[in-house]
Amino acid sequence: MRKFLHWMLAAILICGSSVFTSCNNSDNPVDNPSTKKVDLATLTADYTAQDGDILTGKLANPVKITVADGASITIVDAYINDKGTVYNELEYAGITCLGDATITLNDSNSICGFNKYYPAIFVPEGHTLTFQGNGILSAHGSGGNPYIYIPWCAAIGSVRAGEKCGNLVFMGGRFYVNGGYDSSAIGASNYSDCGDITIGGTAEIEAHSENGAAAIGTGSAGWGYSTCGDITIGGSAKVLAVGGKNSPAIGAGLFGKCGNITIGEEARVNAIGIDYSPGIGAGHYGTCKAITIKGGYVRATGDDGSPGIGTFCSDRSYCESITITGGTIVATGGEDAPAIGWAPENLKTFPITITSTIRALIATRGSDSADYIGAGADSTPGGVTIDGVENATPESTFPYLESSVGGNTWTLISKFPSF
Repeated sequence: MRKFLHWMLAAILICGSSVFTSCNNSDNPVDNPSTKKVDLATLTADYTAQDGDILTGKLANPVKITVADGASITIVDAYINDKGTVYNELEYAGITCLGDATITLNDSNSICGFNKYYPAIFVPEGHTLTFQGNGILSAHGSGGNPYIYIPWCAAIGSVRAGEKCGNLVFMGGRFYVNGGYDSSAIGASNYSDCGDITIGGTAEIEAHSENGAAAIGTGSAGWGYSTCGDITIGGSAKVLAVGGKNSPAIGAGLFGKCGNITIGEEARVNAIGIDYSPGIGAGHYGTCKAITIKGGYVRATGDDGSPGIGTFCSDRSYCESITITGGTIVATGGEDAPAIGWAPENLKTFPITITSTIRALIATRGSDSADYIGAGADSTPGGVTIDGVENATPESTFPYLESSVGGNTWTLISKFPSF
């Protein structure tokens, strides 16, 4: 019976609901005399979208599209530099918000920046861009030749080594976003900053990053800087994130710094670290504040040397804490790494707390890792508290969690599940 339940929990994450379920994109904006329909194909000069505008069609000329401060607009079958043509003389994003803005997605849309350093969509520091609707948006930086015009910017976020971006809120729509070299898909570009990132409602996101950047979070900073605020995923959002080299799928990229990472409610998150990186946490020389999982269904996979949730194998990679109080979690560490914790040869420890209110936790450590949860190979042991038991190990007895070990997998299941 226990084995069946374990398989069932894994199946919920893998098959229970596709990362991207079908959605109805047929709801076009209702005709309203107070709105203005703008055919992008007819624009021959820069255009500022006003509140209520509906942008549609394929932009024929590389003019600058901005959104007025405080405006709510809709994009319907809008294609803005969708082939990613690079215009070195044009220093602007595909859509530039001049202040707070709301963009409603309908049908299918594709947007790229006009310059390899500028994202598809940009909102300035101190302001908030909110996405809603049930349409699709494909977004990435401009560039075709990977040796000459590879994008160096986020898909939705800041300008590379330039203008900082404000807060990004995703409450609806389906997004396919790719970050440029050393830049996140959503968040900060290389050597740049971004505000808070919130993903909730019914938003569905597939995000991929390139070398040195988190898919959602910060870009690479070298010895400089790249930061983002808090990352929050909740509602019934679905997220598939694949990180870049030395950087997590969600969190702080190479030399990056990010705020708190929180996942809760009924969100479904699949975070995949590649090239020696964790699924959720801090990359090489990266730092993040508290990681908290309050609910949802989370699968976090680390590559060789990195945990599913935690830090990269470097003394300069650090998280303040990891706290798991709810949800179903499947965490897998790479070779020599724990499922959750700090990676091999990382001497910086931090508190890990797992409460009895979780639904289930399946923690699979890599070969030769010191702990399932806690320290990797040749790392400093630290405090892990599970179900109120300090310095918890698989041999501990827990009052409200059922514990079992099979091979390199440690499973914790609530004795009083609420599902």
